[in-house]
Amino acid sequence: MHIDFRTGLIVSALLASIVLAIKPGDRLVPAIALVTASIAALIDFRIIQLSSTKLRIDVILPAIMTLTGAICWSRAQAKSGITAATVITIAGLIMVTTALRLLG
Repeated sequence: MHIDFRTGLIVSALLASIVLAIKPGDRLVPAIALVTASIAALIDFRIIQLSSTKLRIDVILPAIMTLTGAICWSRAQAKSGITAATVITIAGLIMVTTALRLLG
């Protein structure tokens, strides 16, 4: 079985956003992270297809994940919340830098 690195990042971000969404407290930012990671997963698994001539979806979705992960990280108090927010932030950052061809 072969799993692409991008697929692994998206699944990791999706699982981490689920962890953040089920935690009590403010759920708006984790919900945005969950929706964004879900859309990215649906695109990666070729269930839906999004395209735009003016907007780069492959940059926008990871950028939103990076931003929401950083916001959740700054607000997190429990170890599981900090870890999940870190996973979302790093996964999004790697995907953004790859999409902009700054990394690999």
